[in-house]
Amino acid sequence: MLRAVEGMGRSVRLPDPTAEPNRYWLRDQPAAAQLSTAEALMGVFRSIGEHEAERCLRLHFELHVYAMLLARGRREMAERYLGHSPLLTDASGILESLHAR
Repeated sequence: MLRAVEGMGRSVRLPDPTAEPNRYWLRDQPAAAQLSTAEALMGVFRSIGEHEAERCLRLHFELHVYAMLLARGRREMAERYLGHSPLLTDASGILESLHAR
Protein backbone atom coordinates (compact mmCIF):
# COMPACT_ATOMS: atom_id res chain seq x y z
CA MET A 1 0.00 0.00 0.00
CA LEU A 2 2.80 2.43 0.88
CA ARG A 3 4.34 2.03 -2.57
CA ALA A 4 0.96 2.69 -4.20
CA VAL A 5 0.46 6.05 -2.49
CA GLU A 6 4.06 7.17 -2.14
CA GLY A 7 4.48 10.70 -3.46
CA MET A 8 0.76 11.52 -3.22
CA GLY A 9 1.02 13.49 0.00
CA ARG A 10 3.03 13.69 3.15
CA SER A 11 3.71 11.07 5.75
CA VAL A 12 2.57 11.49 9.31
CA ARG A 13 3.66 9.57 12.36
CA LEU A 14 0.88 8.06 14.42
CA PRO A 15 0.99 8.52 18.18
CA ASP A 16 3.11 6.06 20.13
CA PRO A 17 0.52 3.69 21.62
CA THR A 18 2.68 3.18 24.70
CA ALA A 19 3.12 6.92 25.40
CA GLU A 20 -0.22 7.32 27.15
CA PRO A 21 -2.87 4.95 28.48
CA ASN A 22 -5.07 3.39 25.83
CA ARG A 23 -8.60 4.84 25.94
CA TYR A 24 -10.30 2.07 23.99
CA TRP A 25 -11.82 0.16 26.92
CA LEU A 26 -14.48 -1.59 24.83
CA ARG A 27 -12.12 -4.19 23.45
CA ASP A 28 -12.61 -7.72 24.64
CA GLN A 29 -8.86 -8.25 24.39
CA PRO A 30 -7.19 -4.87 24.95
CA ALA A 31 -3.65 -4.53 23.69
CA ALA A 32 -1.46 -1.81 25.14
CA ALA A 33 0.68 -1.53 22.00
CA GLN A 34 -2.23 -0.95 19.59
CA LEU A 35 -4.43 2.02 18.73
CA SER A 36 -8.07 2.02 17.80
CA THR A 37 -9.00 3.60 14.47
CA ALA A 38 -10.37 6.65 16.30
CA GLU A 39 -7.13 7.07 18.29
CA ALA A 40 -5.11 6.81 15.06
CA LEU A 41 -7.31 9.41 13.35
CA MET A 42 -6.88 11.77 16.32
CA GLY A 43 -3.12 11.39 15.90
CA VAL A 44 -3.39 12.21 12.20
CA PHE A 45 -5.49 15.30 12.92
CA ARG A 46 -2.98 16.42 15.56
CA SER A 47 0.00 15.89 13.27
CA ILE A 48 -1.49 17.98 10.45
CA GLY A 49 -2.55 20.77 12.78
CA GLU A 50 -6.31 20.11 12.75
CA HIS A 51 -6.69 20.61 16.50
CA GLU A 52 -10.41 21.41 16.45
CA ALA A 53 -11.15 18.26 14.42
CA GLU A 54 -9.06 16.26 16.90
CA ARG A 55 -10.91 17.76 19.86
CA CYS A 56 -14.36 17.04 18.34
CA LEU A 57 -13.46 13.45 17.45
CA ARG A 58 -11.93 12.90 20.90
CA LEU A 59 -15.13 14.08 22.63
CA HIS A 60 -17.31 11.96 20.37
CA PHE A 61 -15.09 8.91 20.92
CA GLU A 62 -14.94 9.40 24.69
CA LEU A 63 -18.73 9.73 24.86
CA HIS A 64 -19.19 6.60 22.74
CA VAL A 65 -16.89 4.51 24.95
CA TYR A 66 -18.46 5.82 28.17
CA ALA A 67 -22.04 5.24 26.95
CA MET A 68 -21.21 1.72 25.74
CA LEU A 69 -19.65 0.81 29.07
CA LEU A 70 -22.84 1.97 30.80
CA ALA A 71 -25.00 0.09 28.29
CA ARG A 72 -23.05 -3.09 29.01
CA GLY A 73 -23.74 -2.71 32.72
CA ARG A 74 -20.15 -1.86 33.60
CA ARG A 75 -20.93 1.21 35.70
CA GLU A 76 -17.83 0.97 37.92
CA MET A 77 -15.56 0.66 34.89
CA ALA A 78 -17.40 3.56 33.22
CA GLU A 79 -16.84 5.77 36.26
CA ARG A 80 -13.11 4.95 36.27
CA TYR A 81 -12.99 5.72 32.55
CA LEU A 82 -14.72 9.04 33.12
CA GLY A 83 -12.13 10.00 35.73
CA HIS A 84 -9.55 10.60 32.98
CA SER A 85 -11.90 11.92 30.33
CA PRO A 86 -12.21 15.41 28.83
CA LEU A 87 -15.98 14.88 28.95
CA LEU A 88 -16.01 16.10 32.55
CA THR A 89 -14.93 19.58 31.52
CA ASP A 90 -15.89 19.86 27.85
CA ALA A 91 -19.24 18.06 27.72
CA SER A 92 -20.66 18.06 31.23
CA GLY A 93 -24.17 18.93 29.97
CA ILE A 94 -24.24 15.82 27.81
CA LEU A 95 -23.15 13.70 30.76
CA GLU A 96 -25.91 15.18 32.93
CA SER A 97 -28.56 14.29 30.36
CA LEU A 98 -27.09 10.79 29.99
CA HIS A 99 -27.21 10.25 33.76
CA ALA A 100 -30.79 11.51 33.94
CA ARG A 101 -31.97 8.49 31.94
